[in-house]
Amino acid sequence: MNSTLQPPSHPRVLLVYKHSLYQLYVQEHHDERITELVSRDDVSVASLRGAHRRQKAALERVTMALKRAPIALSMSYRGELPAGELSELDLVVVLGGDGTLLEASHHVSNIPILGINSDPQTSVGSLCSVSVEQVEEVVESYLSGKLEVQELTRLQLTVNDQLLGPPVLNDILFTHECPAATSSYLLSIRGREESQKSSGVWFSTAAGSTAAIHSAGGQIMALDDRRMQYWVRELYVSPGRAFEHYSGLLEPDEVVSIIPKMRTGWVYLDGPHLGFPASFGDRIAITTSNSPLRRVQAQDWSRKLPVS
Repeated sequence: MNSTLQPPSHPRVLLVYKHSLYQLYVQEHHDERITELVSRDDVSVASLRGAHRRQKAALERVTMALKRAPIALSMSYRGELPAGELSELDLVVVLGGDGTLLEASHHVSNIPILGINSDPQTSVGSLCSVSVEQVEEVVESYLSGKLEVQELTRLQLTVNDQLLGPPVLNDILFTHECPAATSSYLLSIRGREESQKSSGVWFSTAAGSTAAIHSAGGQIMALDDRRMQYWVRELYVSPGRAFEHYSGLLEPDEVVSIIPKMRTGWVYLDGPHLGFPASFGDRIAITTSNSPLRRVQAQDWSRKLPVS
């Protein structure tokens, strides 16, 4: 569902940005190993300086464009966002890539979010609708009420009937905590339960369907598709055994249930940084969240993205 975004006369805007790897490991943490590799231009870190310069220039340009606009601007590094849900804001602007946008999305409910890809050379930025080169035009269009908001479906996780974590924009991975170990579990879909052994199970929204689940073999979905996709990773099939649950699409009101048959299972939400343990006897349920993400889109600008 799309709607036109109508900002107030003096909108409250939060800019969320990332730090480059060079800034994090060389300038801030003074990592001796990485600093030494950078000093001798080792191939493994050859791109760090260039990416740092582009991120720094992008932050300066976006900050300047926002400060010139009639808005109340605040700023936050992605790693220093306050716990819980952001409030009293009219717009969240994210400067980075999809990882930064996913991080910020965990803190918003009804607040619209605009993603700006700070470095198209190194970041796919599928969820970022504009590039740095278009920021002045986009800010003007936002203030003029010319931008649209698209609702993106998110997922939710419950363990033992307790809601855990924020709404999930991209995907959920259920697996053993060690990626080299076998995941053993009971998977129940539409009332049919199967005992499986695999490398885990992906669950994805339409927004996340171009990411890991697609690399695993899943299908790309239209962004307005509200269904949930699942894909069992490297399912072990013993001789003479057949499985019904290995991949598919589920309607928004359907629930997937998982019971771990292992001591050290794990459920990851939108990547490696947020997860919860799951063990014998736990009841895991995954379904569509009733809190979609309000993503600001600028379709007219997407056709003008520079070719890197």
